[in-house]
Amino acid sequence: SARFMIPAASPDGTKIAAFRVHNGTGELLILDAPSGHIISMRHARTLLKGGICNGITPVAHPYNRLSWSPDGRTIVLAGKKKGSPCLAFLDTVSGRIVDSKPLPFSLVKDPSLSADGKYLVFSAVAGTAEDIYILDRNRNTISRITDDDFHDRYPVLSPDGGSVIFSSNWNTKGNPSSVGYRIYEIDIRTGRRTELISAGESNIQGEISPDGKKLLFISEGNGFRRLCVYDFAARTLMKLKDHPSKADNPRWLKGSQSFIFTAPNGTDNYIYAGTIGDTLPYDLSRGEAVLSPALYR
Repeated sequence: SARFMIPAASPDGTKIAAFRVHNGTGELLILDAPSGHIISMRHARTLLKGGICNGITPVAHPYNRLSWSPDGRTIVLAGKKKGSPCLAFLDTVSGRIVDSKPLPFSLVKDPSLSADGKYLVFSAVAGTAEDIYILDRNRNTISRITDDDFHDRYPVLSPDGGSVIFSSNWNTKGNPSSVGYRIYEIDIRTGRRTELISAGESNIQGEISPDGKKLLFISEGNGFRRLCVYDFAARTLMKLKDHPSKADNPRWLKGSQSFIFTAPNGTDNYIYAGTIGDTLPYDLSRGEAVLSPALYR
């Protein structure tokens, strides 16, 4: 009886880290990666028991994201220390906070390490703006990547480090309260922004495959939440068949074929494993009926 949230696979695909709420208490678990479609709790280790470590409390779901270092020795998460936002680096063996970076924002969200571990991209709130920033870990400097009144979320760096993929509710009407998100790519050097995905009503939680060829993400439309894959080279958008309609938090497990995600199971939330097998073109024009009966008076 537990709710699993925000899973993330280690670079070698052998471990999964995930937040869990169990009996009202938050904790971070590290599990063995699935053999087939079963994720074993046999060798699970509990970190951040009670939801706090060295005075740092993780930012709650859905405003956090776990990111492994390339060597698998640390996990980065967004947290708060004495009420102030920070990025925390957690040792995956001892469970100790080995480093923390205080940040001058009211809230820090969605941290993601670059493929080489030298840069860390995240979303942060300053005033009413929610923009994307990059931390250069060697120089200890922060660069602002987006600058507008809209909500920019779920940033990930491209494998070559030249661009950031993220979700934004930017719209031509200038309405920052819009709930519809599209996925964009922004060139770090030039600042040029390119729209990648506008299908459905909202597109969130983008995750680039280790080889940089595909983007796994959640797309909402016509009352459904779909697991989708975008191919950068072919510029094709496909939806995955035979997966729960309320899937969340998709992350690549190993290579660009297997992945994990969370989905409700009764009153709980489980971690599931899947592979990219049967796909269909994501074509909303075909329509998917959503019938909801209602009584009048």
